[in-house]
Amino acid sequence: MTGLRDVLLKRMTPEELDQRVEGVRNEFAGLIDEEAATYIIAGDRGDLKGALVPISQLEDGMWASISGNVLSTGSSSGGKDVAWAVVGDGSARIRCVFWRREHIEMVRSKTLVEGATVRLINGRVRPGQDLEFHIDSKGVIEILGDDLVEISSISVGDVVSIKGVVSDAAPTREFNRRDGSVGRVASMTLFDGSGDVRAVFWDDDASRCSDVLVGDEVSLRGGLVKERNGLLEVHASRGTRIEVKRG
Repeated sequence: MTGLRDVLLKRMTPEELDQRVEGVRNEFAGLIDEEAATYIIAGDRGDLKGALVPISQLEDGMWASISGNVLSTGSSSGGKDVAWAVVGDGSARIRCVFWRREHIEMVRSKTLVEGATVRLINGRVRPGQDLEFHIDSKGVIEILGDDLVEISSISVGDVVSIKGVVSDAAPTREFNRRDGSVGRVASMTLFDGSGDVRAVFWDDDASRCSDVLVGDEVSLRGGLVKERNGLLEVHASRGTRIEVKRG
C-alpha cells in the first residue's frame, strides 16, 4: 500500500490523508479497510487513472492497474535506461516496462524479483511485439506481502495467499489442447476454518500435487481467484508458490 499512499502524500500531509481515510471508512461503517479507503480517495482525486483489471482484458491505449506474480525481470545494459518484468495473473501474462529511475533500481537491486506478488498502478497499455504495460512517472509499483488471507474473504480477480487442509482431492487427468499438446490438471478442496475453496493446478504443478492426500495441508502464495459455475476457485500459475505439509 506504500506506493499509492506516497503518491497521495505529494498532495496532502500525512495527517490530512489519515483523516480522509478515516472519513471514508466511517462512510462505509467500517466495512472497508485502510487500503480500500486509500484507493477510493485516489480515484476521487484522479490519482488513480485505471481500474484493477485482469491482464487478459487489457487493450491497446487503456489506462489500468494490474496485479499478479513476477515471472521474470531484466534491465538494459546500454542505450535507453529501462527495466522490465513479465507479470502473470492466471488469466494471461504481459511484459511490463519501467521508465522511472526508482522502478529501474527496484529491478537492478533485486528488490523486485521473480516470484514476487505485485500490484502495478496507473500503467498504460502500448503495442510492442505483443501488448506491453508501461509504467512511467504516473505509475506506482507495490510489492505485496504474502500474508495469508481467510478463504471466506477472497473475491474474483484477487491474487491471494491461502492455506488450508485438503478435504477432497481429484486425481490428476490429462486433456488435449487446441494446439494438439497434452495438458494436465489437478484439483482439491482446501478448508481453513472460515470456508473452503477448490484449488486448481496445471501441468507441472498438477504433477507435483498428484500425491496430495486428504488431511494434508497445502498453501498457495500468489494464486488467482476465478469463478466457475457460480463457485470460486483459486488457480495456481507460473510464479505461484506451492507448499505441501503431510497430514
